[in-house]
Amino acid sequence: MANQPFDRVVVNPRERPLSVDFNRAFSEADRSLRALWTRLVETQAAGDPFQAVPISGFFGTGFRVRASSVAEGGPNMNVRVSAGLGQQLLAADSPSAIGGVVGLDDLEGLKPLVLSADEVITVPANPDPNPRIDIVEVRAGRRTSDSQNRDLMDPALGTFSAVLVNKTLTWDLAGRSTINGAGEINYKAGIPAAAPVSPATTSGYLKVAEVYVAAAAVIVTQSVIADRRRLAYSHNEGVIGCRIAIDVGVAPKLVTTDQIAAPVGVAVIPITIVGSASGSLVDLYVVAGTLGVTPTAGGTGTDVGNDGFAAQVRCLRQQVSASLATVVPVGPLVGGKLNVAQAAALADPLRTTVPQSFFGTGVVGAGQPYLVQTLQFVTSAGAADAGPATAYAQLSWRSLP
Repeated sequence: MANQPFDRVVVNPRERPLSVDFNRAFSEADRSLRALWTRLVETQAAGDPFQAVPISGFFGTGFRVRASSVAEGGPNMNVRVSAGLGQQLLAADSPSAIGGVVGLDDLEGLKPLVLSADEVITVPANPDPNPRIDIVEVRAGRRTSDSQNRDLMDPALGTFSAVLVNKTLTWDLAGRSTINGAGEINYKAGIPAAAPVSPATTSGYLKVAEVYVAAAAVIVTQSVIADRRRLAYSHNEGVIGCRIAIDVGVAPKLVTTDQIAAPVGVAVIPITIVGSASGSLVDLYVVAGTLGVTPTAGGTGTDVGNDGFAAQVRCLRQQVSASLATVVPVGPLVGGKLNVAQAAALADPLRTTVPQSFFGTGVVGAGQPYLVQTLQFVTSAGAADAGPATAYAQLSWRSLP
């Protein structure tokens, strides 16, 4: 059967190819790319590491909702859906001969989410005395466009005449937003309440953000926008690494997270908790959209979690002085959603010991899901202090289906 992934149309020597040959060739190339794309970011089935499950998700900062910057005229009541890419699984959507064009098929279940330019949406006013929570949701949209005149044969007359036809099959969602409507990018307002909840995601859509709209709000800042995208990683595993410097020559011990490596779209917020003369703690908050994990207590020493099916923390390697004990994660990974006060506290640069290039004010908002892991640094009892010392840690997680 033709039009399978990695099939190729054959045009034989001296054959007069038809339009269906060209359309099917491009359809097969497109399907091959998406079939490979699906496999690269699929996840493991729950409880079965040998069964793969394809996912819907977003890449890097694609479709991340953010407040308008000063350079963009902000702060104001606008939010911006960031240009980029994502993918949506729609296995039942497999049309052929789209628009009556034979060979113009879309048989692969993974559909691209494409936004070529930032989409600006004005948040509806909230005159109610209570706050509300809104959502931004998106869905894939396929349509033909780019109409041009082409000579088409009239089979009855055997002559050609100019006809206006569409020349592009596009997935671009730029300019396709609505408010409380049915556009491919839809802003859906919630119901004001003393303790508001977000509205349900419309069937067929993927939620990408929640927006907390205070009573009589006149501006929207990043501190009220929660990223609810599911990020797509290679083999669906997110990994961050960090370098932590410990000055063991002072009391209490000063711990500074001075280098962080994380995937695009992931924020890591390190907060030092100053302890006693024997040591201090570092909380590593991981903000990566909707993580989709169920953190589980278990294991000992540097292993916490469920061996990658939920989440885990590992010590990648250590370089510590003789007077410093091993780096020990204390307690399991924990997760939740930030309230307004917590989001504001994490956005305060005075609470972090990391340069602002890793984490800037206002990156996280109320309702933002997160994971947090505490690392403990303890000086060995009776040993002479020396320093500074350096430790390296790695944290990884995998979203469940």
